[in-house]
Amino acid sequence: MSIRTKKKRKEVQMTENWKPNARQLKAATELARTSPVPLDRLPYTPDFDAIHHDLAEAVGPMSAAQVWSCLLGARKRGWVGSRSRTSKPRTRKE
Repeated sequence: MSIRTKKKRKEVQMTENWKPNARQLKAATELARTSPVPLDRLPYTPDFDAIHHDLAEAVGPMSAAQVWSCLLGARKRGWVGSRSRTSKPRTRKE
């Protein structure tokens, strides 16, 4: 008789001074670009759970808060989000 054991997912807690590194940001950017849901509507959806799972597989165990922080960091840098919302250069009126 064999006994099956389930692997426990390593629980990660976010500390106050945690910041995403370049590898995590790059992976989060790639996953966010493939998501059909806009970033603002992503939390608490199955799509966010999928991104969380895929990101944890790619870069190691991460909490949901850390995944969200990576996604927001990528958006802040302009790597994720609507292209139409980017500001246009100002032209001077003469």
